[in-house]
Amino acid sequence: MQIARLLLLVIAALSAFSGPSHATPASAYEACRLAGNDDTVRHYNPKAPDPKLKADLMRYLQSQISKPLQEADLINMVSYRCMEGKILACVVGANLPCDKISTSETNKGASEFCRINPQFDGKDVPMFATGHDARYEYQCKAGAAVIKGKTWELDARGFAKSLWKPIE
Repeated sequence: MQIARLLLLVIAALSAFSGPSHATPASAYEACRLAGNDDTVRHYNPKAPDPKLKADLMRYLQSQISKPLQEADLINMVSYRCMEGKILACVVGANLPCDKISTSETNKGASEFCRINPQFDGKDVPMFATGHDARYEYQCKAGAAVIKGKTWELDARGFAKSLWKPIE
């Protein structure tokens, strides 16, 4: 009994010196306003429901997809992040990279593809070799990958600008 009382006193004393409490933001919108920029790409989490976020993400997804949608579609098909205090959303797809774009001018996949496929000299390197998150398009020249052009215009945070839309 005395040990339990002593333990409670220690916990009370420690909590008094832990500094101000930091309240969890009430919504994803509030969290984004507080964060400003957060490059963490997230999916809707039904275990931590945010009714406005769910409705807005569902409305955005429905504007992009012409089939009836369910919550599972929302979880699997839409990513969101914070930029300049606002929520931006991206529809995930095979050729639609919602992650940050690689800005490296060298591409290991493209280099390897050109090295082992000499018949592709003068031809474009396919995206399966470069990765869908590559900033540059490549072409094979004499067994090496050379930059042909850009695949994506980037926003200020390094994401494909055309894929991310504000939803608020």
